[in-house]
Amino acid sequence: MIIGQAGGTIKAFSSGLESAEQFRNDVVRYPIYLLYFGAAQFVAVYLATIGFLYVGHHVAQKTRERYLQAILRQNIGFFDKVGVGEVILRITDGIHHMQASISEKAAAIIMAASTIVAAIIVSVVSFWKLALIGTSSLAAVVLVIGFA
Repeated sequence: MIIGQAGGTIKAFSSGLESAEQFRNDVVRYPIYLLYFGAAQFVAVYLATIGFLYVGHHVAQKTRERYLQAILRQNIGFFDKVGVGEVILRITDGIHHMQASISEKAAAIIMAASTIVAAIIVSVVSFWKLALIGTSSLAAVVLVIGFA
């Protein structure tokens, strides 16, 4: 929206509908808006990344502890069937995949979904007729991908 408004300001100035002083004010104002928006996005992404890394690490640590407790409660015959180092390999491999899923993939999915929702909201507020057309084509794409 900000870039569209800046383009509208340039168009209004070039067609003589806006004064030079108003154009200068707008040229200074819109980059400041973009700077604020970029800083806010940086902080939000940073906090989300740190939060998901913390949650992933915490869940992985608790899962390791509980898995090890469950292994140690096993009968001694269980360890005769399991090879040397296989228990540690199972713990390390499984927990690593789980931590990666929580830390990276969950954050990426939430950010992508929120971007889509924000884009739909902005498009509906700005140009609802065009947003309606775009949303219908989005529904068609989701249906095609869902059945493929």
